[in-house]
Amino acid sequence: MDVRRIIGRLYPAAMKYEVGNGGVPVFTQADICAAIAMAAQADRFATEVWCAVWYESSKADGLIRHRQCEEYLRRVQAVEIGRLAAHIAESEAEDHAGVPGVRRALSAARAERDEAEASRWPAYSARYGLIRKTVIADLGSAKVCPTCAGRGHVTSGTLVVNCAHCGGTGRKPASERQRAEALGISRPSLARWQDVYDWTRELCARAEKRGTVLLRQTLGEPKMAA
Repeated sequence: MDVRRIIGRLYPAAMKYEVGNGGVPVFTQADICAAIAMAAQADRFATEVWCAVWYESSKADGLIRHRQCEEYLRRVQAVEIGRLAAHIAESEAEDHAGVPGVRRALSAARAERDEAEASRWPAYSARYGLIRKTVIADLGSAKVCPTCAGRGHVTSGTLVVNCAHCGGTGRKPASERQRAEALGISRPSLARWQDVYDWTRELCARAEKRGTVLLRQTLGEPKMAA
């Protein structure tokens, strides 16, 4: 049984009160809640993201926002450090033009500065929140990835590797048109936000996969196979 489907048993509408064959269910609501709590102790971020993808009650947005802000600041600092290093290298090149290696060091410093500036994310705004919301909805899509047929991995020669198309989730990613509509921008403008989206999706996809593993472990592999 897929652990991702078990979360639906927490919905009151999923409960049935009728005469039947009786017996004890494999998992009760108490079992599921306890498993989630135990998984959160091991990795709160992964568990919260997993809950956000498969169950509406979650505090994941704030945790993802924190990770986004950390990455945003890291990239801003990389730009400032790159500019400072390039400025110092330019001064060294002017003062010691005849010293071997100075021009090469200047070229390297400028290249690092340009790379940092190219990797810098757009100014922080409400659109980052829309990206988080869109990523969670994308990961929870029921559409099976056509590349890996929902397995989350593919065979490359003699190796089994994560599917690059779906990021190992087994589900079909949203199209560029769907992403642009969800973010309230045009498709040409999507390129400006693509790096933010891809980074956030990869972060959450890894966390969701980690959360799935934790839930399987806490619920018990033998019972999951039943």
